[in-house]
This record gives sequence, structure tokens and C-alpha cells, in this order.
Amino acid sequence: MTEKKFLTLSTSYTTINGAEIKQPVVAYEEYGNPDGPVVLLCHGGLSNQHAADITDVDPAPGWWDKLVGSGNIFDTDKFRILSLNALGSIAGTSSAITIDPDTGKPYGKNFPYITMEDMARFTKQALEDLGVEKVFWAAGLSMGSLLLLNLAVLFPDFVGAITPVATSAYMTSGGIAIHNVFINSIQNTPGWQSGKSDSFDVRNAVMVMSQMSKVYYTHYSLYEKMTEGMTDQLAKEKQLSDYLMAGMEAYADGHDANCVIACLRACNSYNLANGFSSLDEALGRLNMPALVINVDTDPEFPPHYGRELVDGINAHYPGLAEHVIIHSINGHLGCVLEGEQLKAAMEPFKVGLLQSI
Repeated sequence: MTEKKFLTLSTSYTTINGAEIKQPVVAYEEYGNPDGPVVLLCHGGLSNQHAADITDVDPAPGWWDKLVGSGNIFDTDKFRILSLNALGSIAGTSSAITIDPDTGKPYGKNFPYITMEDMARFTKQALEDLGVEKVFWAAGLSMGSLLLLNLAVLFPDFVGAITPVATSAYMTSGGIAIHNVFINSIQNTPGWQSGKSDSFDVRNAVMVMSQMSKVYYTHYSLYEKMTEGMTDQLAKEKQLSDYLMAGMEAYADGHDANCVIACLRACNSYNLANGFSSLDEALGRLNMPALVINVDTDPEFPPHYGRELVDGINAHYPGLAEHVIIHSINGHLGCVLEGEQLKAAMEPFKVGLLQSI
């Protein structure tokens, strides 16, 4: 039976910048064959560990429901599938909303600054405490793709194959820019500055961010389709306004402002070259089969960034990495919504991996 689980790690975690997180906890879900090769699924930045709804324990849709299950890409008959909530995130892993054991209160703004490398190192520590000696296949989207790439670069002997979706070798400048719009909109509120992250103005900033996210992470053709055939501009305005405002209160309920900031700043820190002499040196450590997938309309990770990543890997290991571009009117969100295209891209890759066992 699948359910959200919690694990207190065996040792504290020390961040790259030297801050100690005591009694760290990871929230996770586990699916499939407990004795099978381990598949690691990594979630997007403001998402959680609920990758799939394969039982009635959590009936909410998983972000990769179309890819997980018996006989599916992430085959629950064959694989032990682990989906971990990332360090600093919103769903139970150590973060701004969990308890600081030194104070007995939530960390809030005092949660340490974390990088994408921290997320990767923390994930490795958590996986080892879960008894994982090696990850057979790591796959993830958006922030999760950055995390798994960092994990593979730092620990190439620990990861057997990778499928990063909506991805790059470093955080794009456009992504950093919009992330800072989101961060600044929160940090410039009086409520956040006074430590009241649940205040009205902070909550309002998060609700506005939810609307801005819909615009940034999608593609203008989506809005053209939504208003196709409409000639009344006021009717168009209402249609689009209703779409943008839908769900924003629930979004604010589920997205703590300090967790949002932590994840966005971690994404901004991402560069596989960090800690190495060059990006080329880092990519030379990716000595495992790689299927890199990008979305043609993605404004955050346009496909040429994925091509650069693949070319960099293949410069060291010719033919080891493959690049696939899927098509979507949903922009960046295509990495979640285009399940059938993702399945078609991943099936041959999965078959090849299984043949190697």
C-alpha cells in the first residue's frame, strides 16, 4: 500500500556553506517491487513526492501518473520506485516549515540557504539510509532534472542511467530572472520582512506569483486556443482572467513563502560546473546512458540548452546521450502534461536499460 512516509536520517546534514541541519527528515513515497532495481523520481520545484496515484491512499493525481504503474514506463512490477521530497521543499522534508530541534519552532526565515548541490547530496544521504546501494535509473522534471543531474555528476558510480526532462546543464538566465521576480515579490512585503510569512500581504504575493507562473511556464498559443473564435475583447479578458485566478487561493495554502524562496534560490544556484574546473570536466563525469528531453515551447529551458548538455556528454562518450524534443502548447508544463509523448520517448530507452541487466 502506497502512502507518504517519513524517515529521520541517521546523521545531521551540513550544507555546502557549513550550516548544520540537525535531525533531518525526508518525506517520500515508494511504489512497486521492493526487490527490483531502484528507480528514483525527482519532482519539480514547487511540487512534492506524490509522483503517482496507484492506490486509494492518496487519490490526488500524481505528477507523472501516466508513466508509473504495472507494465508502464516506470514499471511497478519490475522496479522499486522511490520519489523523495527535496530538501527545503513544501511537503515534509526538512525545510522552513519543519521544526528546528534547537528552538522547538519552525525554522521559518532561519532555514539555511541551500543549493542544488545540497539537494543532491541530501538525496544521496537519504537514499543510502533507505538501503539503496545504487540507483538503476534516475528520472525527473524541471527542478528534479537539475537535482538528478547534480547527483549523477557528483556520484557517477551511484547512478546507472538518467532521464532529465525540461532541463539544462546550468540554470538559464531567463529562469533566474523570473525566479527573482517571484522572490522579490515576496521579500518586499512588510509581512515577510517582519517574519510573518502567513500574513495577508505575503499570501497575496504568493497568489499573484501563481498567476505569473501560469503565464511564464506556458506558451502564448495556449491562450490563443482558449480564446479561439471569440471576437468580444471583454469576453476574452474574462476568460483569461478566470483561468489565471483559478486555484490561486489553494496554491497559496499549499506554498509556504519561505519554502518557495528556498527552492527558487537553489535552482538559481544550479551549474554542473560548480566545484569543477569547467563545465566540460563536469559533463565528462556523466558516464551513464542519458536520455535528455526538452519541450519545444519551454521558456525556462529552451531545447538548445538540452542539446548543449547532450553534445557535451557525447564529446566524452560518443552516442551515450540522446536528445528528444517533444511538442506542446503548454510550454514548460509540457514536462508534466505531455504524458503520451514522454512515454513514447522513454520506452526505447527503458528497453535498452532492461536489456543491460
